[in-house]
Amino acid sequence: MSMPTPLKLTLSNLSKDFHFLITNKKGLALIGFALVLVIMITVVLQQKQRVLYPWNGVIPGKTSIADLEKTLGQPVGTKQQGDQVVYGFKSDYPSFPHEVVTNNTGTVSFVREWIPTENPKKIADYLKELGPPQLITTSLDEGYTIYAFPSRGIAFNAHTVTGTLFHIWHFSPTTVDQFKKEFAQYFEQKEPNQPKF
Repeated sequence: MSMPTPLKLTLSNLSKDFHFLITNKKGLALIGFALVLVIMITVVLQQKQRVLYPWNGVIPGKTSIADLEKTLGQPVGTKQQGDQVVYGFKSDYPSFPHEVVTNNTGTVSFVREWIPTENPKKIADYLKELGPPQLITTSLDEGYTIYAFPSRGIAFNAHTVTGTLFHIWHFSPTTVDQFKKEFAQYFEQKEPNQPKF
């Protein structure tokens, strides 16, 4: 009788161990626990990376100019800002169209969504879902505070006292430091008073 090769011996042992696991209640429980754990970790990692609130199907870092016009139609205006183009799309504020910024590769990099006063949204509702912001800072809009979630690609400009949203920023997920560099022109680099809701 010939001896099995090391490879066959290894496969044979693995097969026996696996058979033992699936025919044993403790083994099945262990396999089930491992699968649930892998699924939970995968979901959490995906949740951290996804953009939470794409605006009208526009996803910064992915949506192209061609897709933008297919989704939203013709803009009400455009302006050049360095190597970026800012497209304006109709909002409830005649003087403030929604702003969609595209970079030099023709991809959307930033959206500023204006929130209508007739249908107000509150920062408290978003904080319940998102948890504590990664950055809270004073907005250049007097009386407003910015609540930023750079790793989630979203920031909120809300009234400091009432919590009513003025506008929402959508961008590609990034770090807090990179967010500060890119968007520093929109806020003051100082800690605000804590809002009273």
